[in-house]
Amino acid sequence: MVQKDELQRFVEKSEDPQWWRTITDELNNKEIRLSKADLEMLIRIRKGKHADKSLNLTSDEHRWETENPDMVHAFSNYEPKRRFVPSKWERLKVQKFLRAMKKGHMKTNDELKKEKEEKRQ
Repeated sequence: MVQKDELQRFVEKSEDPQWWRTITDELNNKEIRLSKADLEMLIRIRKGKHADKSLNLTSDEHRWETENPDMVHAFSNYEPKRRFVPSKWERLKVQKFLRAMKKGHMKTNDELKKEKEEKRQ
């Protein structure tokens, strides 16, 4: 679709009283005029409601989700990120132990057993 300059857009706006309903579909290169139902759906979405007005979540057909405790919503018990990522403090403790082992201040169990055997002999 060829881009229109400001003058062409101004002329189209002045000639068409419903210009505000026209949107450009860049994927399909078309100009689309929104219907009244489309506009109502957009208003409902902007208000944070469901897009479809006929959808009623308070009706009986949706109550089974909340009444049955065995059915758990997919996002109700999500695992927090801290369970998968080691904490900063764990990392610092491991670094401290590694430094102590490298300097010889701390010894592994195998090294301690060898020292005890050497002392006994």
